[in-house]
Amino acid sequence: MKTKILIFIFILCFSCFLKAQEYEYVSIVNEEYVWSYCDVWRVGFDQYDLNYFQLQIKGDTVIADINYKKVYYNNCLLNRVSYLGAIREEDKKVYVVRSNEQQEKLTYDFNLEVGDCMLIDDGCYYISKIDMVEIDGKLRKRFNNSIIEGIGILSGNFFVFPFDSVLLYEIGICFNYQKKGSEIVYKTNEFYFNANECDGSSIKDTKGENSIHVIFNQVENQCWINGLLPGESYLFELIDLNGKRLLTTSVDKYNNCVNVNNLTPGLSIYRLSEKTKTILSGTIIK
Repeated sequence: MKTKILIFIFILCFSCFLKAQEYEYVSIVNEEYVWSYCDVWRVGFDQYDLNYFQLQIKGDTVIADINYKKVYYNNCLLNRVSYLGAIREEDKKVYVVRSNEQQEKLTYDFNLEVGDCMLIDDGCYYISKIDMVEIDGKLRKRFNNSIIEGIGILSGNFFVFPFDSVLLYEIGICFNYQKKGSEIVYKTNEFYFNANECDGSSIKDTKGENSIHVIFNQVENQCWINGLLPGESYLFELIDLNGKRLLTTSVDKYNNCVNVNNLTPGLSIYRLSEKTKTILSGTIIK
């Protein structure tokens, strides 16, 4: 009887060992992949405005004597490519530097265990669950059902600082797919899935390109929209979580500051549009 028990324990341990051997860490920083996201906006009952964009890592750069890879943003509607920032990975930790900045920030730490927290400014993103999923023939860690090793966060693009885009009632930036060449590595099963929204677009390793981004100054209660193109006019909107517009104003390269002093404290969604097409969205907390 004891012999049978020992054999059973040996087989169980050996099986666990084999499974452990199958796992191999998958890096996010990889020039072979393209990330696709959908900016989903509810515009009526069961009606949505779907705007797609892609991210791709391509080319090298040096910031503050540290080596990085460059990340490009491709607006699928406008077929416009811009430089988003730089990214590097060390010891399963992912750091990013946004365009026009010099200071890197920790975006992902795939060393975390259940109970650990990712420091986010003055708060924590707690890890309550870690499991394994098989993607592209390899096992990968998944954190809180929302962050996947080698892919990033599923309810916001993987370049966020960290996790400042969240899925709110199907409103916000949502993961669409990750491709390697023409093959889809991982995709969503949601209604907004589209495998071909950026076909024909190409991301080139160019220098000096600026991305459009919004900076919220909580002290002065002002939103700065940087990177706007000269000669172009844009529409900047603030919307609450119920879809009510709180503020609508026109901005351009030389009139890019929006006063939000009268905004009710809390979470709001911003949307920047050009000729009725959304080119940027996100959230601010007053």
